[in-house]
Amino acid sequence: GMKRWEHEYKVMGLAPYGRAEYCLDRVEKIIRNHPRRRLEFQNLVGACGTRVQGKLRKLLAGQRFDNIAAATQKHFERIVCRWVENAVEESGVARVAAAGGLFLNVKCNQKIRGLDRVEDFFVYPACDDGGTPVGAALVAYHRFCQAEGVKPVKHKLGPIYYGMSYGEEDIRRTLEQKGLLGEAEYVGNEEMPGRIAELVSEGKVVARFDGRLEWGPRALGNRSILADPRDLRVVRRINDAIKHRDFWMPFAPSILEERCEEYLVEPRFAPYMIESFDTTEKGVDDLIAALHPKDLTVRPQIVRESWNPGYYKVLKEFENITGVGGVLNTSFNLHGYPIVGTPELAVWTWLNSELDGLAIGPYLLTR
Repeated sequence: GMKRWEHEYKVMGLAPYGRAEYCLDRVEKIIRNHPRRRLEFQNLVGACGTRVQGKLRKLLAGQRFDNIAAATQKHFERIVCRWVENAVEESGVARVAAAGGLFLNVKCNQKIRGLDRVEDFFVYPACDDGGTPVGAALVAYHRFCQAEGVKPVKHKLGPIYYGMSYGEEDIRRTLEQKGLLGEAEYVGNEEMPGRIAELVSEGKVVARFDGRLEWGPRALGNRSILADPRDLRVVRRINDAIKHRDFWMPFAPSILEERCEEYLVEPRFAPYMIESFDTTEKGVDDLIAALHPKDLTVRPQIVRESWNPGYYKVLKEFENITGVGGVLNTSFNLHGYPIVGTPELAVWTWLNSELDGLAIGPYLLTR
């Protein structure tokens, strides 16, 4: 079964397979928008944490797990959207910024974005607990400015490659220590995007380790596993040989900014994989392996050249070969492990998986 504090995110992926109407009335008895205090929720089961489990078992006994997921997702979307509408009414502010782990629910974000009362909607890309230090730092900065009588300087959020990067010498040393330098081909940084694109177009599954690590829970090209989004066979390959994910969990694509209108319904610049969209017929044709297999929605990373020139070039080279303006992108890690952060972990993951290729800086390992 699913584990608490670990598998909650799987409910959203499972929901499209179920029928919410079979148990929606029961799920609605768990929590609701408070009928009088419009910005509060009301717990209807009288318990929380692990103590709620017994009540949920009794309430949902005999219901299929996929129907429970569908009803939970639908009720969650409804009460969160109602809360947002109430907040807009109460505050008079229609441009909504959101943070908190529940906003990793990209389907709910799509519903909020479509509300008539919401003019604009932004979710901080590291909206889970991992983003808390940033919030704390911002609070401290604003308090400092207030105490010093100076105006805070605002910086618009852009590319979030805030983590460590490693140079050619670091990577070479790691390959040498692991006895892989002789097997590795020195391709060079300029030619590597083309080689990655060529391998992916041939049906290979290739990991890319280059540049600074992404901030937040999503892989945005620098610590990513890449595959051909046209080929549904790669889904089984990645799941069985590398990621060991449940069959219902969808992958996601990275899409060239200039191609998003061909692939997405009502597109907008979405660089952080924090929003979902419905897809066009062309999107289904070109990106089928990177869509939700049941409802064909997509959680894209829209790639702008100025934000990540090296990764943009990978996508552009793939487009030159195939005509497709995106690739399947999933995080570079094995199941249960964090995204790889160092050359040592990148090589360890390569050795303990069935990846076809590892592009690590200017070096390329292939099987």
